[in-house]
Amino acid sequence: MKADTMLEVKTDIVTVLIASGYSFYNEVAPPDSVYPFVTFEINNSFADDSTEQVILYLDGWDLFSRTSSTMELETMMSDILKLLQHRKHVVSNNFGFWYNLDSRKDLRDPESDIRRRRHQYQIRVFGRE
Repeated sequence: MKADTMLEVKTDIVTVLIASGYSFYNEVAPPDSVYPFVTFEINNSFADDSTEQVILYLDGWDLFSRTSSTMELETMMSDILKLLQHRKHVVSNNFGFWYNLDSRKDLRDPESDIRRRRHQYQIRVFGRE
């Protein structure tokens, strides 16, 4: 993926996460982060015949002892899903990308009090040569 394409994708993800109103961090949250929050990671892309594809991981984090429930975590992930699912971002007449949820997972954390959810998205990039 070209650097400017990655910058466009990352900028759009940050725009969506700001609009969600939830705290978010790129890859790793600082130790003093307030729960719940989201971390995001963009994996390398691969190309098929017509589009380039990028994998986006969104991990939601919460402390079970804070509320004795996962409802805030589930609500946060659902709210972000509503913003991202099938989102199309057109940068120019010949360049853009769209998001599609690929999978949802409950992740187990080594710390028994931490609850995590992962949404994996495919971002299909079209245009740009």
